[in-house]
Amino acid sequence: MRLFIINMLAILLIASPAAAAKNLTTLSEKLYYEAGFAGILFGKIGIEIEQKPEKASITCDITSSGILALFLKHSSHTTLEANGSSFSYPNRTYASNYHTRKKFRSVKLIYKNSKIDTQEVQPPDDREKRPAVPDSDINSAYDLMTFLLQMRKEIDDARKNGRTYFSINAYDGRRLTQADFNIGAEKTLEIAGKDIKTLMVTARRKPLAGYTKGEIEDIEPNEPSMTVYFSNDDNLTPLRMEVPFMMQKISATLIKQCGPEESCLLGISG
Repeated sequence: MRLFIINMLAILLIASPAAAAKNLTTLSEKLYYEAGFAGILFGKIGIEIEQKPEKASITCDITSSGILALFLKHSSHTTLEANGSSFSYPNRTYASNYHTRKKFRSVKLIYKNSKIDTQEVQPPDDREKRPAVPDSDINSAYDLMTFLLQMRKEIDDARKNGRTYFSINAYDGRRLTQADFNIGAEKTLEIAGKDIKTLMVTARRKPLAGYTKGEIEDIEPNEPSMTVYFSNDDNLTPLRMEVPFMMQKISATLIKQCGPEESCLLGISG
């Protein structure tokens, strides 16, 4: 569940100001999403993100809820502190702590001058089951939170140059994954009872390194793409994410977009 929600966030948080602006702009967002299947709520996601040319910080809280929480209790708290210049951040600290089925796991990654300096993974991986990702591959990828920020630059560049496709590699402390994005067409959807013109973006993942044999076998060869619908205006607000599953769709919907003095993380643990 955690990997699905993290991948979902990676799509939902393509930052809207960058796509509409001629140049990257500073960003301050507080967002609250609810995820569900067949009308049943199963997850809550709270995000706070501050981005300036010379520094960035992100806090992400995820928790299972509703009926799912009775069978699969999950919660995670992930942070990023980064600094650099021109919206690039060679020095950063990524930390993620999460509980699933009462099992605690954590990852801490410290980068200096765009190179991995420290990796702390608890519990440690069994290298007979999970191969290590080479440092050279880690250095050319992004931790999951910086991955979100890099999307802003990629979307900005794609819009400037008329491209509709780009790829980014992400490293979560254990696995290296390639994400392939396509910027699609306009579509009118009914959101909260209103017809809204949206812009469709799809994404697919490709495992590259650090996956166990079992994880590779669990990935379906024809795994469906994730689809995200953004308001097709100057804001490009992410409104809904959908993934086909069992003849229906797993979805995540933006419930609340908070102001500077509000908190979208209130109640996230419930």
